[in-house]
Amino acid sequence: MSQTITVTDTIDPEIINFPSVDDLCNDLFPTELWADWTDNCADGGTISSGVPVITDLGCYEEAVYTFYVEDDCGNSDTETVTATRYYDDWDNCTTAFGVFTTDGEDGATVDGNSTCFRDDDFRRWGWTNYINTEGENMF
Repeated sequence: MSQTITVTDTIDPEIINFPSVDDLCNDLFPTELWADWTDNCADGGTISSGVPVITDLGCYEEAVYTFYVEDDCGNSDTETVTATRYYDDWDNCTTAFGVFTTDGEDGATVDGNSTCFRDDDFRRWGWTNYINTEGENMF
């Protein structure tokens, strides 16, 4: 007498160690992200999200990175990571930017008499321009 026992793996692999993407400001989205995956009977490893799907939402964009993995038994897992990219678009975002600049000796643009309210290299909002003469000034 013989007996056949069939074991079927129905446990999905798991995508782990998702990357974290800080909000971006005028920078480009990464071309792809990487995560790890593990499984109860497959080796697992590292997978790429591939190219993100980018949606323009007016004053910012969102990029959705999709991770997909399938084990040897046909079980799968799908996870997404969303990143946000803000960009300067004063026509639609009701934010204006202004800072007094001047051309430096080497032709590069440098700060003129402007001082930022913040002292942490933040380069937007909160500017004040020093006025050292009486009269009408245009900004």
